[in-house]
Amino acid sequence: MQLLCVLFVLIVKIAHLIVAVEPEGRMCSGCTVLSKTLYCYSGGTWAASVNYEAKGYADFYMLDISHNFVRSGALAGWLNLSNADNYVLEPNWDFSIVNVKGQAFVTNGGIGYGIPSAYIKAKPLVNVTTKFLGEEWSTVPLNNPLDQYWGESGNYVDSKNSIYYWGGWNFHTDTKAGTSFRILDYATNIWSISPAHTLPNNSVVRYQHTATMAGDNNIYFIGGSDGYKNNYNISMNEILVYDTIADTWDVRQTQGSVTPGPRILHTTTWTKNQWTKQDIRGAPGAGERYGHSAVLVGNSTLFILFGIGPNPFDNGQSVFFILDLNAMAWTDYYDASALNYSPISGTNSSHDPFIPPQQKSTNTPTIVGAVVGCVGAVGDTRHIVNPNLKLNHSGAAWRAIRRMLLLAEEKSTSYRSISGAERRQSPIY
Repeated sequence: MQLLCVLFVLIVKIAHLIVAVEPEGRMCSGCTVLSKTLYCYSGGTWAASVNYEAKGYADFYMLDISHNFVRSGALAGWLNLSNADNYVLEPNWDFSIVNVKGQAFVTNGGIGYGIPSAYIKAKPLVNVTTKFLGEEWSTVPLNNPLDQYWGESGNYVDSKNSIYYWGGWNFHTDTKAGTSFRILDYATNIWSISPAHTLPNNSVVRYQHTATMAGDNNIYFIGGSDGYKNNYNISMNEILVYDTIADTWDVRQTQGSVTPGPRILHTTTWTKNQWTKQDIRGAPGAGERYGHSAVLVGNSTLFILFGIGPNPFDNGQSVFFILDLNAMAWTDYYDASALNYSPISGTNSSHDPFIPPQQKSTNTPTIVGAVVGCVGAVGDTRHIVNPNLKLNHSGAAWRAIRRMLLLAEEKSTSYRSISGAERRQSPIY
């Protein structure tokens, strides 16, 4: 009889793991690819005002991308891993998720259970930093005086085998982060804080920005605002650059006749510092969207997942769009051959298709092109960095990255023109 009971428990657990589900719509979740699996963790719902109760999720999903599929079928093909082991996941959103060589990902910070409002009392996360190694979760200890930040950015710096966190808003003190990096040594799980620096050209610490680690050992910070509830959005022309080797800051100005308006909750990838406009073919597309996830697969495919569209109250369903980067067109079909890419000899030692190759020379400056807007007033116009510019990188994979698009698809009602500058009211959680 005892044996039968044990077998029953095991069967129930396995059945739970193989049930296909469609995740609820959400914003500010974290999605990334490990091996041939797409993982998405947590996220939250949109709130119309501080007096509207927003819901945070503590769920965790995976989608097998090792085979070809049709987009409509993928929506119901997710597997819910929320209860796959004994690790208790917490609700969280607007956190950083960092992919480490395609082998693991680390989450840090976030809103967690929610910021104080008429419905929510401030409740900090129990596990501020977590790691997923492909099969199980674990907690990364957090040393004092480190704290819980949301709206921050995080990047894995291969030369230091460390994750560099920067910017954001301190959950406990209700203040903006300082100029220092919060650094996690990936091998030892030991935290440290870099020396504080005065940022160049009167630049400010950013919140809900993006940060992209390029092959020249620089981190490029784009967009964002100067803090939670603040009204100043940072120009997309002003790219803040941190050299991880020399430990120095710089500011670079982008070029091009079409510059996206200021924004938050967008995504970025690696490319040249010139904006040009690109109209993406195919339908349906991601449309007006912010607070989404953008996941690059190989050098030919970009997934756009979740986020908030033109009508926030209609975001109860999950969103999954596929962009063919070779054709620059939306498509309903995913080709798993995108996973076959690996950097050629002389690039990164890692052969993971999601890690950018190292740049052989730093003579040609590299910068990031913003992908997908947060809030804006340019309708269904897309922006893209000039694909004809030559980069000092090897490997055909980065043809796609050189022309990663900026889907400047944003909510026109969220913008108003003030002295020629575009501003918006920050999304409220």
